[in-house]
Amino acid sequence: MSVRDIRSHLAQIYGVEVGPDLISKVTDAVIDELVAWPNQSLDAVRPIIYIDAPWVKIRSGSVVSKLVYLAVRRRRRYGRPRGRAGAVGRSRG
Repeated sequence: MSVRDIRSHLAQIYGVEVGPDLISKVTDAVIDELVAWPNQSLDAVRPIIYIDAPWVKIRSGSVVSKLVYLAVRRRRRYGRPRGRAGAVGRSRG
């Protein structure tokens, strides 16, 4: 991306005006890391986190639909779910 492209993107997405000098200073400061990043070695095991929020019918005096926030961590090596978490959210309606 050119400096002009970066300025345009920052103005459109974040509504900020950034000078070309600042963009050049920032890109110069991180360019070595950006070049090295695709060649880095990956960890042998990386966790996978599934996050979902399905609507579920819950009986609470009457039957209401509520969001249930779920998060499950899974490790590739073993495939067993770990670190399950859930919370009931707002009602529909």
